[in-house]
Amino acid sequence: MKRLRISDSGLGLAKRRATALVAFLALALSGVSAQALAEEPPKKVPVQVTSDKLDYDRAKDVYVAEGHVKIDQEAMHLEADKVVLNNKTGEAVAEGHVYLRDKGDIIRADKLNVNVQTKSGVIANGDLFMAKDNYHLKGERIERRSENVYHVENGRFTTCDEEDWYLQADVLDVDMDRYATGNGVLFKMAGLPLFYTPYLLFPVKRQSGLMIPEPGYSSKDGFTIKNSVFWALTDSKDITFYSDYRARTGHGTGLEYRYVNSRDSSGKAYYNYFNELGSADNRWEFTYEHKEEFAEDLSMRADINLVSDEFYFRDLEKKLELRSRPYLDSNAFYVERWDTASLYLLGQYAIDLTQSNEKTIQKVPELRYTIYEEALAGPIHLNFEGSAVNFSKQEGDGVRRASLNPQLTAAFGGGGVGFTPRVGGRATFYDVGLNTHEPAELKYYYAGADLNARFSRVYGADNEDGIGRVRHSIEPTLSYSYVPDVEINNITPLDTLEDVVKQNLVTAALTNRLTAHYKDAAGSKTYDIMVLRLSQSYDISEMMK
Repeated sequence: MKRLRISDSGLGLAKRRATALVAFLALALSGVSAQALAEEPPKKVPVQVTSDKLDYDRAKDVYVAEGHVKIDQEAMHLEADKVVLNNKTGEAVAEGHVYLRDKGDIIRADKLNVNVQTKSGVIANGDLFMAKDNYHLKGERIERRSENVYHVENGRFTTCDEEDWYLQADVLDVDMDRYATGNGVLFKMAGLPLFYTPYLLFPVKRQSGLMIPEPGYSSKDGFTIKNSVFWALTDSKDITFYSDYRARTGHGTGLEYRYVNSRDSSGKAYYNYFNELGSADNRWEFTYEHKEEFAEDLSMRADINLVSDEFYFRDLEKKLELRSRPYLDSNAFYVERWDTASLYLLGQYAIDLTQSNEKTIQKVPELRYTIYEEALAGPIHLNFEGSAVNFSKQEGDGVRRASLNPQLTAAFGGGGVGFTPRVGGRATFYDVGLNTHEPAELKYYYAGADLNARFSRVYGADNEDGIGRVRHSIEPTLSYSYVPDVEINNITPLDTLEDVVKQNLVTAALTNRLTAHYKDAAGSKTYDIMVLRLSQSYDISEMMK
């Protein structure tokens, strides 16, 4: 395998040609203007070309790279079986398993032709993904006629990653800044044809207008059709109005409002009202999501989900995952973080979708403070979790609970062997007991230790990209855990905090781990590609009986 490395030094002919090849192949995908290219000359950017064979015909001024060709330039990566650059005509051709990635945009094709001088290009039997607007174009022939105009033959267009819907056409002409037109257009959803039209004009850029309708039929609802109108208020705010007509069931009306205040502040709100035939009940759904990053260590999230009744999804939704949901949760939290501590203020509201919600216990609000691995002295560290929660429900009295859980750990080790003992205690206080209005408490201590070792070996070497070195580790562990038998007589069971199980366990475990070092254009990272853990626990109390 031959490898050509081109850097900022030695600006020779080979460097200029290879750089031009990479830059204009990327140009065909990303739509970078010639003016921008001139402002940042590509010859200043390092290029790396790897192939089985690399030739230059001086008489014809043609470069040919063959066999496992890989070309990298910053965030641009090209793979092909063969790449040819004719410097006289300006034609660049990549063919055979072509894969081109540039800043998230991707081309996959059998063949890719690019004219360096005219900036035009043709993709044969391929697909084009544009990350900015999430456009997917596929076709037997995709021709780039100008910076933002594409001509597609026997192709399809969608903005859905899973292709739940797409437009299939004999001919598509797409202007990325305006509209697309199609001849012989077939609209498909879930792979099924819904309607055909000999000609269609539709917007592809984010702008106000009528969205593609979604007709359908079911034995329960009869004829159905969903219509939506999109209104782009500003570049960072929009509203979508929805109409959901069902001939046998009723008519739904909804709207969705989305906004992006800044990189650190965004959200959306959705409301749908369904007027059911022959019923006076108001059926509705409301969702609201918001995220706010006040600072690197200070943030807020809200995820609100409400419905009018427990049978809303069962009666009105078609997706099984929605119809079978047992609960609908709403959460909001505020968190402030420090180096070894964090403070949470949370609120949680749950709707039981299987029965009446009157007895469902809610956490509104919950305050939690956590300390993790705070160094005290030498190998000793402090972990702490404290919380105060108000539990309420529509039917019956609520409960207020405060819990303190300090834990001391120590870490000793060397030569691949580690020993970590721990001891802690939990004290939980309730304003009322289970069968009395008097306060109640739950207190106990616990202890444990882990003895572990790791034996490992590294295989292989790092590649230019993809998986390189792989570490195989064998990690035997011997653990002990002790929790005394705790009597819970007058305590209201609220969550897992009241689920205290007696333990006097010794656990032997053996973990096999494969850890890979991976490199790509974005950088390198290490991750586990396989973890197999076998363990067996022994109850000492049972063995001593």
